[in-house]
Amino acid sequence: MTTAPSRSRLGSPLLSRARQQAAAVLLTALVAGAHALELRIDATEAALRDALAKVAAGGGGRITFNVSGAVIGIEDRIYFYGNDMVLDGEDRNITFKYTGPDACSQTEGQDHLIEIHGDKNVVRNFTLDRFPEGIHIQSGHDNVVENIRFPKVCEDAVTNNGRGLEAFRTIIRNCYFEDSEDKAVMINDGGSVTVENCEFVNCQQPVRAGGKSGRHVIRKCQFRGRSTGPRFNGGAEGMAIDFEDNLVEEAAYGIRVYGSVQAIIRGNRIRPRAASGIGVYVDENARARLEANDIQGAAKGGVLVQGAARVDLGGGRIVICGDGTASAGGNTLKGNRPAALINETETLIKAKHNVWDHKTAAEVLGLDVRGPAEVEPLGRNGNGGLPPLAGHELPGGYYRLMEAAVARMDAARLPAAPEARPQNHYYPGALLVSAVLYAKKHPANPRHGQPRMLELALKLGDLLAAEHEAGIYVQRGDHHRDTYMWLEAWRLLRAQLGAERERRWRRALEALIAEMAADVEERRDRPAYTSPFGVATNHTALRASTAYLAGRLFGKPEWERLGAAVIDRYAAEEQSPDGYWGEHSRAGPTTAYDYLTSAGVALYYEHS
Repeated sequence: MTTAPSRSRLGSPLLSRARQQAAAVLLTALVAGAHALELRIDATEAALRDALAKVAAGGGGRITFNVSGAVIGIEDRIYFYGNDMVLDGEDRNITFKYTGPDACSQTEGQDHLIEIHGDKNVVRNFTLDRFPEGIHIQSGHDNVVENIRFPKVCEDAVTNNGRGLEAFRTIIRNCYFEDSEDKAVMINDGGSVTVENCEFVNCQQPVRAGGKSGRHVIRKCQFRGRSTGPRFNGGAEGMAIDFEDNLVEEAAYGIRVYGSVQAIIRGNRIRPRAASGIGVYVDENARARLEANDIQGAAKGGVLVQGAARVDLGGGRIVICGDGTASAGGNTLKGNRPAALINETETLIKAKHNVWDHKTAAEVLGLDVRGPAEVEPLGRNGNGGLPPLAGHELPGGYYRLMEAAVARMDAARLPAAPEARPQNHYYPGALLVSAVLYAKKHPANPRHGQPRMLELALKLGDLLAAEHEAGIYVQRGDHHRDTYMWLEAWRLLRAQLGAERERRWRRALEALIAEMAADVEERRDRPAYTSPFGVATNHTALRASTAYLAGRLFGKPEWERLGAAVIDRYAAEEQSPDGYWGEHSRAGPTTAYDYLTSAGVALYYEHS
């Protein structure tokens, strides 16, 4: 693509002089200062430029802002030369908005927010609005870009290396990218980058790496919507890719690897475009080792191998970065048309210990594979392998249900203020689901660590806190169930809440659970835990176990003792010899309620 200079250089002498002056100041900022600075600044471009110059000159420092909810107009690109700088929007909802002359287009060389040269610099917790280019990590080591939202990607959102310079051990994590016509993350020749826990929505090339060399890791990311998928090419002097634990949906390719790239593709869930998608595409002189991937529903091949490429799907000995360890297999390759594996090379592909649509080796070679391959399917009689994964396998099935439950929820679309009449369990249920998906690492949970899940959970919890402060939270029916879900979310997300939010949520929870504990205390010594004695069996079990958990979490031993005493009675005295708890009497079970009572007892067991 032809590089076009920005109009600020062509037609604005004032901007040109300002850029030269800023660059001159920053280029002198290589001297180390005695102390790292802490600067809390006004939300203006001038204040930001001044603070960056001071931090660079002082040898490091942290820059934050003294307001919340601010939109800071940035008219011209910023350069930073220095080390140990932290530019942090904290939880203040700060947006940088481009106000300069360049267009949001595919023209390269236009204005960026900031270009960084140096070591151990961090930019985090901002939204970038329509910058022609976003953040450039041009050179240095151990720089971090985290929790940045790009609701509209113009040319590139984040770029590593360029113009013959290299940046090593760059980390891009917990970022959100949406609506790019081309690249969202561009990795130029050389260096090393880790992209982790990021979400890409409708990004044509969400991650692209090119050039002769480099060592890059893409893990725990989500790629959704209109896309050609992650793309890695080049590698004449050695480019290595680790692509692991990612989710790719609706893309033309789950992942493309070609040139001379060497790739380990492991633990990914790939659902390519139903009408025309390919799961994994390996071409030219690339090498790839595939393990424990779940590739289903491709229209043009689950794994397509062309050119002189070499692939190991199980039992092969392809050398990746000097390592000749054989793939363990464990890939699930089902529902792919016209075949799960299409090998258009003349080299035999070993593909042992995988799950296919068919069971025997003869069936797999005849129906699931095209081209030379050696298979030894999992689950066929006599091979000693594991059985195919069942569709209802737990807890993986739970993660898939939870993911589906919040797939269409977006923090940005939630109301700013509480509803006048809150719905029973709706927001609290979504809060717990999003908190679990964010916090829990599991092969079936591609949303682990995703910023979108954290943002959704925080917004939902804040809405519940606002409801409590307005006195309408308790209008929900059976709101003790909602309080339990909120308490669990607080437990899972406590480290991410920040001091102010943590205190606000805890204040509300303690007030709600104090009332709950009083209710449990009043029923503690009833003759039987059944409805004729004024004890709603399943409700009291959940109230008691919630009080117990809150006692442990909030340092309230009286709640802990109360909950333990009541649940101990459920287990030792109230349960029938046949294993159920009668809601109305012990003569027989009340099936649905008995399940809820069991959940309350199980909660105590889990945390005691």
